[in-house]
Amino acid sequence: MARGRCGRAALINHGCSSNSRPLVRRGLGPCVDPAGSCVLRGTICSCPSSWAWLSPLGTLGGPPTPVSASAGCLPLCLLPFFFSPWAVAALQRFSESALEYLANLDQAPDPTVRKDTFAADLSSAYDILFHHWLQSREAKLRLAVVEALGPMSHLLPGDKLEEQLPKLLPGVLALYKKHAEAFHVSKSLGQILEAAVSVGSRTLEVQLDTLLATLHAQICVPVESSSPLVQSNQKEVLRCFTVLACCSPDRLLAFLLPKLDTNNERLRVGSLQILRHVINSAAAQMEANKPFILSSMRLPLLDTNNKVKRAVVQVISAMAHHGYLEQPGGEAMIEYIVQQCALPPEQEVRGCPLDPGSADAPADSVRAVSVRTLYLVSTTVDRMSDVLWPHLLQFLTPVRFTGALTPLCRSLVHLALKRQEAGADAFLIQFDAHVNLPSPYAITTRLLAVSCNPYLGDGRGVASLRLLHVLHPNIHPLLGQYWESAVPLLLKHLDEHTEETLSPKEWEARLLMFLQDTLAVVSDNTWICQLSLEMCKQLPCYNGAPREKNFLYKCIGATLRAASSREVVRKHLRELLETARYQEEAEHEGLACCFGICADSHLEDTLAQLEDFVRSDMSRKSIGIFNIFKDRSESEADRVRSALVLCYGHVASQAPRELLLAKVESDILRNMFQVFSTKVGTMDPTLKQCLVQGLCMVSQAIHTTRAALDLEHTEHVAPVLCTWAQRCAGVSAGDLNLLLSSLEPALEEQAQADVVHGCLHSVMALPPEPQEEGADCQELLYLDTMRALENLLTSLLRRNMTPQGLQVMVEVCRGLCWGRGLVTGCSPVFLSSLPMGALVPFHNLGLLVGLFSPRCADLWPASRQEAVDCVHSLLYLQLAYEGFSRDHQDDVAEQLPPLKDGLVHPDPATLFHSCHSIAQVPASTTERGRAVPGWEGLPQPLHLPSLEPSRLALALCPVPAGPGSLPGEVPEIVSVLRCKLRETQEEHVLPAAQHSVYLLATQHCAAVVSSLLGSPLPFDSHTCALWRALAVEPSLSAQVLRLLLDKMSKDVPFKESRTFLPGTAPDRVATLLPLAATCALREVVSAPASAPAVLELYPQLFAALLLRVSSTVGVQLPRNLQAKERRGAGTAPGSLEPCSSAVDALRAVLLRAGSEDVEQCVELEGGWALISASAGHEEGVTRHAPGKRLQRWQGP
Repeated sequence: MARGRCGRAALINHGCSSNSRPLVRRGLGPCVDPAGSCVLRGTICSCPSSWAWLSPLGTLGGPPTPVSASAGCLPLCLLPFFFSPWAVAALQRFSESALEYLANLDQAPDPTVRKDTFAADLSSAYDILFHHWLQSREAKLRLAVVEALGPMSHLLPGDKLEEQLPKLLPGVLALYKKHAEAFHVSKSLGQILEAAVSVGSRTLEVQLDTLLATLHAQICVPVESSSPLVQSNQKEVLRCFTVLACCSPDRLLAFLLPKLDTNNERLRVGSLQILRHVINSAAAQMEANKPFILSSMRLPLLDTNNKVKRAVVQVISAMAHHGYLEQPGGEAMIEYIVQQCALPPEQEVRGCPLDPGSADAPADSVRAVSVRTLYLVSTTVDRMSDVLWPHLLQFLTPVRFTGALTPLCRSLVHLALKRQEAGADAFLIQFDAHVNLPSPYAITTRLLAVSCNPYLGDGRGVASLRLLHVLHPNIHPLLGQYWESAVPLLLKHLDEHTEETLSPKEWEARLLMFLQDTLAVVSDNTWICQLSLEMCKQLPCYNGAPREKNFLYKCIGATLRAASSREVVRKHLRELLETARYQEEAEHEGLACCFGICADSHLEDTLAQLEDFVRSDMSRKSIGIFNIFKDRSESEADRVRSALVLCYGHVASQAPRELLLAKVESDILRNMFQVFSTKVGTMDPTLKQCLVQGLCMVSQAIHTTRAALDLEHTEHVAPVLCTWAQRCAGVSAGDLNLLLSSLEPALEEQAQADVVHGCLHSVMALPPEPQEEGADCQELLYLDTMRALENLLTSLLRRNMTPQGLQVMVEVCRGLCWGRGLVTGCSPVFLSSLPMGALVPFHNLGLLVGLFSPRCADLWPASRQEAVDCVHSLLYLQLAYEGFSRDHQDDVAEQLPPLKDGLVHPDPATLFHSCHSIAQVPASTTERGRAVPGWEGLPQPLHLPSLEPSRLALALCPVPAGPGSLPGEVPEIVSVLRCKLRETQEEHVLPAAQHSVYLLATQHCAAVVSSLLGSPLPFDSHTCALWRALAVEPSLSAQVLRLLLDKMSKDVPFKESRTFLPGTAPDRVATLLPLAATCALREVVSAPASAPAVLELYPQLFAALLLRVSSTVGVQLPRNLQAKERRGAGTAPGSLEPCSSAVDALRAVLLRAGSEDVEQCVELEGGWALISASAGHEEGVTRHAPGKRLQRWQGP
């Protein structure tokens, strides 16, 4: 206590002189008596301050001397020189202290003190404060005065207060216009109103309208969350409304409720806040006006503003606590809460969150407040239990309340459990007495349908299943024992998974099994038929929710399967076919699943309804002039056919196996092929996909019966199916595999090729992405796809286990799957399954080796290794056909497996070395006398973009030694090499390409020379490099030079073209072949390795080139090459001008033959310039060719 007093004394030091501080610090008891004597001792200014602070401290703890203290200090506060805020504060604190003293007289030391004890002094103080100080221009002083008038009004005599109210209330209300922060004004006004009500003032009635209008305007001011005084002001204003509601409830409602009809958002929100407050704070006074208040909420319930919605929800929450919702019209309030709980998620957030005082609060706050309100009202307000149960059940089935299912179910679960505790009679629902309630069948259907998507809507699956579990006595009396064990298992499964990990297919299967077991427990055909009827009724409710609607279709099928009434089954199936929305592709699967599940028990009736519908006007255009506007469009008819075909597929997959074979050909396939035969050319893509899926399902069902599917139109159906499969995303290669492998008779060779091509193009649009080291090789989907394709190829190959069948498979796949590992990975399996027999020659072994060998240089490491395995298997197949046993180990073939490790290395040099080593193995079979015929397939893989030029040597190495075995493919190979060189700038590519050309020229020199001569003139740098590669080995260089000399002499060096100008000589235009040969010869002899060949053929080269120079003097290039010569003058390796190119070739021969001094001597004397000139050609030759020099020109 001493510490508190010292703290209080420290706080008032700012208002006391130094002489007065000890007065306060000494404590309350010794200070009260000397207070009056302080005036005589010169401490007048400190007495009011000390008195003000001592008053609240000594309210009940000091001696009974408040009268003497006030007699000494109160007059001091009224002196003119005491006009200051702290003097007014002294009056306020004294008044508050006196009120507290009077309120606790039972604990006071002097219980004889009464309110009139202070009447005289406070009346005088009031007059001075109100008539003088309240009019002050100092804002702080005005606020201090009005703050003091509040507690002082309680101590004024009643007649004095009644007399002053007509002036006091307007004076206080006027301060709202003078002060932005009105908290002190509102607080004082509330105290004045309480004092007026306590004395029964009649003057207050006269001022009521002005009071309500002013206070209402204060509530409608937007509240800023960052300003505590504004929020506090609103609380004080609401306190004023509480006082007014207690004294004049009718006048208040007459003023307030019409404000709810205004379209102004601020006025409506403010009025709703006041209404909520008075409902809570003046409940007894509002009791008689409940119907009037409920009826006034009609327009606010229609407002779409989010702030208004939130305020309405808060008003309804207050109504629920005070019995309003039990009145007529309370149902509309409950429906409004549920409606706000059902706000769609996409409208909950409209960008960034807004402040509570913003013009449009986010809808999330409305929904969140509504959900909390519904749950709190259901769980904490006992009187609402009878109102909400079972009334809330009627909101389960309407579609517009779908978003509110989770809070609805949670509230209903709590109410149901509370009813169960009260007894069975209170829990059981009398559905006949409540006509608005959904039936048990409707509740079951609704809760099951929404449970298929359990994580939607804040986890509505768990909430729905829990409600279904609790309601089992009201659903059917026999379900209790089974649901007590089954529903917790479903809830546990959801608890163990998340939205990302839960398998929708598995979850729907669990729910369907739950429904199936439920129907088995009930075992009442009437109940089951009623349930199926309700399910069919609710189907249109899910037009915007395809997943729920498809699951409901499956539930209908399961219910009809359990029904024993065939008439009911036929009726519902017919209605489903007539009312299905066929334009929605997502609905096809659900309808088909329904018919498939139903066919498990009612195959005859299901097929009969489908056939009747196929023949009816529902599935084809109407006929007749009067039905012209009812005709279905062609696209709509295709959608109907799509659904029907899919229905037949599901019926076949679900039908009992003992009845299936008898119905496949006569009913199922016959109707499916009616669609096929009438709509082959212009069939809708959806119809194509459904037909393929349906046939796959039929074949899968037949496959399980170990029977074959014998179709009359196999040769026509298979190609079309495969073409469709390329564009049918829902058809897997595995399904098509089952279909095609079970077709009888077997497919022809071309049909098999079409099948494989169609399947590969449907699933192999892109190569696999490169995987990091240590990661999984492929994703699961890719692995499944590869496995399905491998099974498809295997099944088709086993129908034709011959070398020709293998060749068909490989050739079909090579255009798409080279580099992807499919054929290379599957080929060892295929090859190991081929029948071995000497009677059948392996005539296409060479072709297969030529196709597989280049893949040892594939970009994908896995394909490189698998290609080696394929070549290895092919070599052993050759041995098997030659009569060797399967366990025979061949030394040459066994050289391949150890070389596989070198193919993994990414270094180009290492990889090239490995490829070269591998290529020698198949080539060595020729050396051992085992010819490998059929190399015409070798260059075909070289066109693939995944094969780099650095790896093309492998394709050229395994070439037989015999001439003429690969001449037809040489031009294509050379062309591929040149294209690859243009596509890349990597350093290791050019040496590899040069080596490839060299290897090819060793076997087919003439073909290589002819192919290179066919390159466009002028030769680019890559072509020149390939020419120089032919000079690596002397014998090959000599052979190439002879061929080039032959090409130069085969055609005339030029042709004359006539001119139309008289008197002019005809133009001489060079022929292309000799010109190309001259340029090629220049490139070959420019390589240092060509020196031996040049020395060997020096006379022939010298004579032919000198003749070429003489015959091309003055010869022009063809016009098409003149432009190229001008464009490439700065970049071409040599001149393309006929005579200059021949001179360059002659100079290159001299240099390569060791006659450098001759070449330099002629250069110094200007001989090369004269030889190339038309006017001085002969003179240049004769001048620079005396006997001794000519001998030196003739070579060493």
